Amino acid sequence: LAADALYELLPTDEGAWRAQLLARPASGSVRVRSLFEAQDGAIWAATNGEGLWRWTDAGLSRIGAKDGLPGDRFEWVVVSGSGSSAVVYAAPRVASIFTGVPLVVFPATSLDALPRKIPWRQIGRQEGVVGSPMSSDVQPAAAVAADGRVWVAGAEGLAIIAPLSWEDWSRI
Repeated sequence: LAADALYELLPTDEGAWRAQLLARPASGSVRVRSLFEAQDGAIWAATNGEGLWRWTDAGLSRIGAKDGLPGDRFEWVVVSGSGSSAVVYAAPRVASIFTGVPLVVFPATSLDALPRKIPWRQIGRQEGVVGSPMSSDVQPAAAVAADGRVWVAGAEGLAIIAPLSWEDWSRI
């Protein structure tokens, strides 16, 4: 299986496995950089050219610059919380170059209102993220604890981000 598509492995009647294609990028140069399963069962993917993908039973949502995010190249994505309190944390690919733009945060429910622009904010050193986040080549680059804290491997150390609601993030 390649890093350029999302597949589901299904058993066959003969006891073997087959790959069923779920999604493929529009461009052959786009790659899936990381995957994350949210508490609601949605599978999130960060890509290096088509923004973020969210796969649910309803299908695939692709979000990026066209939806108001600061670009289409992301290293990784994680989701803290569930339902209306779920908050998405994503590391833009430019974060490894520009240390002032480490993370993007937005409410997961904003995908329910597309094609409206997604509200988001940057978080960085002021909020405790030390240095640019590590790339998805370092796995795991980020993780979510059972209590909702987001752990981020940064260039200068490990950052632990408190589980805040979007309402709290949007006021900071």
